[in-house]
Amino acid sequence: MTKNILLKDNDLLDFYTFMVTSSKKARNTKIFNTIGVFSEIMIAFFILGFMLEKNILIIVGFILSFFWLFFYPFFLKNKQKKILKSFKINNNIKNMYIDVSDNYIAFYSDTKKDENTFLIDNISEIYECKNIFIVFISDSIHIIIPKNIENTDIVRYIAKKADKNILVFESLSYNDFLN
Repeated sequence: MTKNILLKDNDLLDFYTFMVTSSKKARNTKIFNTIGVFSEIMIAFFILGFMLEKNILIIVGFILSFFWLFFYPFFLKNKQKKILKSFKINNNIKNMYIDVSDNYIAFYSDTKKDENTFLIDNISEIYECKNIFIVFISDSIHIIIPKNIENTDIVRYIAKKADKNILVFESLSYNDFLN
């Protein structure tokens, strides 16, 4: 089954929002930076307090680490907003085609080529955001599919053939994140 898809700049902005805020790498980085730095501050001041025999350093370490736990999420969200605001909108529309069969998926702009064709088994993850679907192929290739009724059926078919669940981020979009 072959379907014509119109990709707009807003779809790309939603994709960038997902990659910056909610992708597996972004989530792992957030968890590591939050918990890891919290632990490092606690351990460093704990050791420093014992080495210098000053218990006040242990208390300062506790206070600093809890400040980190409280303020880092705000800092991270502001940093993510700055990154997303740096992307520009040109109001371009790109005409793409998606071709799905039982064994492969192809995503191309003009003519189908071998480098644009992927085995269904290579699909690693499928995400549903507010306005788009994102299909990850082998963790390095991403197919962006705008969300509508026809495309929803195609993505569900792809998920069924790939034996993958569709992970849902219902409220994630560029405009909602910046507001």
